[in-house]
Amino acid sequence: MLKKPVFSFLTALLLLCTACFPLGYAAGGEPNESLLEEAEAVYDEAIALYQSVSGRQSFYGNCGTYISYTLCTLGLSDYLGGHNGNQWFDAYENGATAGSCTAYTFAGPEAVGALLQDDRSYVLISYTHQTGYTDENPGAGHAVFIYRIEDGIAYFTESYAMYGVPEGEAHAWEVERLLDTYQSWYGDPIGAVWFADGEPADDLLDDAAPSEATTQPSSAELPYTIDSDMTLLSAIPPQTTVTAFIESLSQQDFSVTLSEPIEEAETTYIATGMTFTITYEGADYELTSAVTGDLNGDGRETSSDARTALRIAIGIHDDPLTDCLLKAADCNGDGLVNTTDARDILRATVYFSD
Repeated sequence: MLKKPVFSFLTALLLLCTACFPLGYAAGGEPNESLLEEAEAVYDEAIALYQSVSGRQSFYGNCGTYISYTLCTLGLSDYLGGHNGNQWFDAYENGATAGSCTAYTFAGPEAVGALLQDDRSYVLISYTHQTGYTDENPGAGHAVFIYRIEDGIAYFTESYAMYGVPEGEAHAWEVERLLDTYQSWYGDPIGAVWFADGEPADDLLDDAAPSEATTQPSSAELPYTIDSDMTLLSAIPPQTTVTAFIESLSQQDFSVTLSEPIEEAETTYIATGMTFTITYEGADYELTSAVTGDLNGDGRETSSDARTALRIAIGIHDDPLTDCLLKAADCNGDGLVNTTDARDILRATVYFSD
C-alpha cells in the first residue's frame, strides 16, 4: 500500500549531501559543457512534447513519464504511456529494435556497474524501489536515463530538482558516485538497457541478459499501466469515455468485458473503481480501474478529488485507503501521495475547464 513520506535519517542525509555537492557536478574536474547542453536540449524537447500532450509544465518527479517522452524524443520509442520506474527494464527484450538502435539488456547490479565503466550513450537504468519506501511498500521504483558516459563521467537529467539543480538541468557525476547514490536511494538496480547504434564490438554484449519472458500482458503492450499482481489498471487519463477506453484496448488485441454494462458508453467516463475483464492469449484477467486524479469515482478531476488527495497526504482521510484509491491519487507516479499530487489535481481542474 502506498504511504505518505516521512522525515527520516535518509532525509537528513540528503540535505547534508546537498550542502556538500551543491551543483551535482563531478568531483574530479570540470564537466564537458557541450554534453551538458546536449542532455538539456533532449530534456527541453521531451518536456515540450509532454506539455503539448498533457498541458502540464513539469514532470513533477514522474520518472516513468519522463523516460517515456525522452525515449520518444530520441527516436528510441513511440510509446508515450509510461511505466513505473521498476518496470522499465522488463519493457525491453534483449536485441530488440529501438528506432535506429538495438536495445541490449543487462540484469543485476554487477552487469549494470560493468556497463557504465566505458564510454557510451543512451543507458536506461531501472531501480527496485523509491525514496521513503518500506518493506511492505517498495513503491513504483525509479528509472534514470544517462545521455552520455565519457571519461568516467555520466551526463544526465532528472524528472525532479536534485542537489540544487532544477528539473531538466543536466548533472555530470562520476559513474561510481551515481551508482552509489542511486543505490542508497532506490535499492539495487534491476537492470539496464543500452540503446546501441548498429552492432558495436563490445565484450559486454556476451553478458547481455534478456528480461524474463512472460505470457501475461504487460504495460509495454497496454496503453495503460498494469500492476504485477494483474489486479489493477492505472494511468488512465481522466475524462476517458468507456467507448474510448474499450477501443484503446481493442486496438492492442485485448478483448474487454465490463462487469456492469454501460448503456451510454460514448458519454460515460471510465472511473476509478470500475471492474472489467480483459482477455489476453486465451486467459482472462479481472481488473479494477484507477483513473488518474479521480478519487470519487466520477471519471474526472475535480476540486473534491484535490481535497481528498490533500487529506490523504496529511493523514486525516477517514475512509479506507485502498490500493486503487492510492494509485488514482498518485498523479505523478512516484509511488507516494503528497501535497504535490493534490496540487496537480487542482491545476487539472482549471486546465479541463478552459
